[in-house]
Amino acid sequence: MSKCSTLLRTLFLLLAYNLYASCAVYTDHASRKRTTASSEATEVERWQKVQTTVHQTEDRVCILEYNLPSCTAEEKFLGVNSASEGTGLDVYHDGGDLVKICKSSCYAMGKCDVSYYWLSGALLCVKKDGYDYDAPFYAEEGFKVNSVSRGRYYFQDGKLAVWIKEDGTLILPGSLEFEKEETSVLNDTQEVISASQHE
Repeated sequence: MSKCSTLLRTLFLLLAYNLYASCAVYTDHASRKRTTASSEATEVERWQKVQTTVHQTEDRVCILEYNLPSCTAEEKFLGVNSASEGTGLDVYHDGGDLVKICKSSCYAMGKCDVSYYWLSGALLCVKKDGYDYDAPFYAEEGFKVNSVSRGRYYFQDGKLAVWIKEDGTLILPGSLEFEKEETSVLNDTQEVISASQHE
């Protein structure tokens, strides 16, 4: 084999290798772009699903609230304990169906309202509203609300789907924190239902 043909063969192999390497880099880059685009699309879909869940649930809650005057309402006082100055329940039924329970707990320096909503027997939403006062509620000079915190729990098919913490942080399924909170809220809900059924 002549020197010239050996040189040509070497050049050809180098060109072929460079072409192969370029194609591999391009393919890898394109693959990464597709993966990134795919994960971005998945994230967008996830947020759209969250927004849909929240909006649909809030719309249903608005309808339930609008229809509350036509429901059977019952007040229950659960008493005073070491944790609160007093806790009461407002229970609403539409026919035999539980629609809403509002649990209000008063404290010296604030209060907490927790509203539970059901649609067709399924837990729909839990709303926690906390109010901190600048003075005890029984102070002669009165009191002002210093701060308000709002927590929201949106359910689908009996499971917590979206949790919005009191500080506005959105928590989605998949974390241990989420699972613990779901268990806690469902346990609280069962306790409230039991308390509402006692004479």
